[in-house]
Amino acid sequence: FTPTIKVEHTRAFGAEVVLEGETLEDASRKAHAIERERGLVFVHPYDDAHVIAGQGTVALEMLGAAPNLDALVVPVGGGGLISGIAVAARALRPELEVFGVQSVRFPSMKQALAGEPIVCGDSSIAGGIAVKVPGALTLPIVREHVREILLVDEVLAVGDAAFQRKCLGKMSEVGQAGRTVLFVSHNMSAIEELCPQSILLKNGRVECSGPTRQVVADYLSSTGTRSQARTQSEGSRAR
Repeated sequence: FTPTIKVEHTRAFGAEVVLEGETLEDASRKAHAIERERGLVFVHPYDDAHVIAGQGTVALEMLGAAPNLDALVVPVGGGGLISGIAVAARALRPELEVFGVQSVRFPSMKQALAGEPIVCGDSSIAGGIAVKVPGALTLPIVREHVREILLVDEVLAVGDAAFQRKCLGKMSEVGQAGRTVLFVSHNMSAIEELCPQSILLKNGRVECSGPTRQVVADYLSSTGTRSQARTQSEGSRAR
């Protein structure tokens, strides 16, 4: 259930890692048992006000780097990340639209918002958002601040051009052509083809297409990180 790299990195910081069960719910039950046995404090991974607030700093960084963003597309599991991002982003830019994305195998947030029974699969390539129970704190925040939850089939998630078209179809409803949308994706060429003014987060780098390329390059230069910005001749792609 938990990627090996996460376990290794957590242990490298000196933490004890206990693996239990096949789902987040299994691990949660074990964590609460250890909490009771050892008198520890349980920190919920997403349904905690402090965790939600901390994750809101992601939006502050995004808007600090690209203040004219018009929409954010955010992965959703239990809702902590999107709750923090939506609250922070819309506090600064009330007109900004926030969209959530879930795997069709784990559509728990979308189903909960619709008042439907929650029916999820058993596994997902997106383990970090394979959550069957949305948070009690996050659900009303998502209901108030998130425009829509989109579902993506995991086949599309691997070669995601079709899903990007679906997202961009929704983005077109946000405003006029030429507005800037931020994606978290790996397929820069497909995004640039579909959305000529886009920003991509990839392997810790900010990469962009169209007019946004120079904006981000200028920002990286101002923060002393110009080496991370790759510039090419006019008409070529930043990939």
